[in-house]
Amino acid sequence: MMKRILEHSQVSGKFNWRRKHTVFRCGGNYAYQCDAMLTACGIDIIYFEKDDDGFDTLSMNIYDICFNKIAEMRKNDWICRNNVDEIEATPRTPKILIKSEIHRINLELEFKSKENMEYQELQAAQRLGVPPEEDLLLVTLTGSFPAPCYAQMTHDNLIVNGKLSFSKNLFSNTGKAIVIG
Repeated sequence: MMKRILEHSQVSGKFNWRRKHTVFRCGGNYAYQCDAMLTACGIDIIYFEKDDDGFDTLSMNIYDICFNKIAEMRKNDWICRNNVDEIEATPRTPKILIKSEIHRINLELEFKSKENMEYQELQAAQRLGVPPEEDLLLVTLTGSFPAPCYAQMTHDNLIVNGKLSFSKNLFSNTGKAIVIG
């Protein structure tokens, strides 16, 4: 379901997924059991919080070029503000897509269950220490955002401020996994 958002309006929703084990992928880098998956200039952009039953839930903060908060998520509840061009979040496609040309945001969060993961994704989860018999969710961040520092993410690479590039790192049981800016 695509929605066009008018200036200064809001759209909100909730993802009804919870997993005991969640792996985060950003620019070919994988993180598991970290307090924050992606931190930019000291601000946690993507992080997981436990719910009352001990399952992982997703939280995030997304800013525009002027450092205004455009989208946020707290424990799977999300809200998107201001004049965003596109938002896609449907039950059929397990992803969130946020695009805004004026705010220079183009982000996609994709969610994959263990049954839908590719071989290299399952291998990364195994190397991170995820028990193979347990339920698993992979969350992949691709696209770009301008603040607090410019970051561009593909499936294979993370580029920060157009200069620094890194990929193929594994982070497990650390305070903050991917720290940029």
